[in-house]
Amino acid sequence: MDQEKIGRFIAELRKENSLTQKELAEKLNVSDRTVGNWERAEIYLILHCSFHYVRY
Repeated sequence: MDQEKIGRFIAELRKENSLTQKELAEKLNVSDRTVGNWERAEIYLILHCSFHYVRY
């Protein structure tokens, strides 16, 4: 899976769970800018954060 697909997947899951980028960031203990960067595929994801997100 490439970074753009991962970013779209994160955004899709976040929206399905009615979370804002800020709310998701708080749950993952990262900044809302980081979540936005992930969704735009501007930076690489850290795997443990990805697995943590799937639990929500």
